[in-house]
Amino acid sequence: MSAGFAVCASFFFFGALIGTVSANYIPPDRVSDLRDLILDGSGVLYGCKNLFGFFLAAVPFHFAAFLLGFAVPGFLLIPLLSCLKGFFISFTAAALLRALGRGGFLIVFSGLGLPCFISLPCFFILAVQSFNASLELASGVLNRNSLRYVYDRAFFLRSAYCFAAMFLSAVIEVCVLPLFVSLMLQFH
Repeated sequence: MSAGFAVCASFFFFGALIGTVSANYIPPDRVSDLRDLILDGSGVLYGCKNLFGFFLAAVPFHFAAFLLGFAVPGFLLIPLLSCLKGFFISFTAAALLRALGRGGFLIVFSGLGLPCFISLPCFFILAVQSFNASLELASGVLNRNSLRYVYDRAFFLRSAYCFAAMFLSAVIEVCVLPLFVSLMLQFH
């Protein structure tokens, strides 16, 4: 296991823990408001029906991780980005579970868990490769050594594959998951 993965994963899980605990502090009246929004079918989980808009809403963390790989302090900021990603995913899931109760597990899993099967590996691939590249870049700048070739063809190919996978994930989320979630809501 690389050091970059260990650091990013540790910060992600720390953020997830904070997000889960934080969801318990939502006032009860807000939890009932959230439940009413979900159960009346107003599309809380799928507010964006536009494929391109959904893709743009799904990739900010991925794009930020990619860009931070080109910055000297990126190796310091990428773990914080991982922490935020973990926080937002777990806070959203915990808040929805709190609003829907135990019967809402399938709704939350289909709305948040299934997309994470594609988006989280893509995020970690981008975050780890960018962490390592930024660390190497910072090391070269601080030591005033000649920089090796930090950004090779594989760096950009992995990034392109991740963004293509994220677009496929957006297609699935726009076309398939709303049907699945509406089916789950009927049984809730």
